[in-house]
Amino acid sequence: MVRFLGSLAASLGMVMVLSASASAQPAPYQPQYVPQPAPPYQPQPRYAPPPYQPQPRYAPPPYQPQYAPQPSSYDTEVRVEIAPPAPQLEVQSVAPSRQHAWIPGHWAWRMGRYVWVPGFWDLARVGQVWVRAHWVRVGLHWVFSPGHWEPVRQPGRWDGPPPPSSVIVQQAPPSPMDEVVPMPPSMHHQWVGGHWSWNGVRWVWMPGHFVMRRQGWGWERAHWERFGAGWRHVPGHWRRM
Repeated sequence: MVRFLGSLAASLGMVMVLSASASAQPAPYQPQYVPQPAPPYQPQPRYAPPPYQPQPRYAPPPYQPQYAPQPSSYDTEVRVEIAPPAPQLEVQSVAPSRQHAWIPGHWAWRMGRYVWVPGFWDLARVGQVWVRAHWVRVGLHWVFSPGHWEPVRQPGRWDGPPPPSSVIVQQAPPSPMDEVVPMPPSMHHQWVGGHWSWNGVRWVWMPGHFVMRRQGWGWERAHWERFGAGWRHVPGHWRRM
């Protein structure tokens, strides 16, 4: 009996040691996430900018005047009985360049009535000045004188009176016309007023124009003076001041 109890106690002790050792061993580790192997590195191609394409330089379009008069309409003399209106007041636009000159507007006779032709910019001409288009009273009619370029004339100059003209006219000249003075080509130009000229048949108005200023000289306008029973022409000239 005693021997049986001893073997039973030994068996229970062994069972308890085995269970204790079994409970002391940890359970195997089970990872929750298994990382995937990274893909092989693929180098990205470097950025290559497109080849440079030079931009064409800006070239402004050629200047187009707002209005260009048609010479064909002035081939024949225009003569009307109705006086033209007063010239319109124009606002000049900005000049395209310093080489341009302003061509003022004028009244034209078209389709039985007066039509205003606006001014425009035109390339200036060296040594020339623009004579504005205007109307001239001839008898009972008005004759159109178209605008044009003419050389800058330099009249003679005298310290005393100029030599008298040999032309003697029995008919008195008309009163001087009121001219609209355009913008001078430069600050060195001076306006020379127009005058009446006798062509042997009738009086013809010679329009004014610009000439180069002369330091110390003043301009004497051409005119007609009484000479006996007729009229003698005194040409315009420079006089020392």
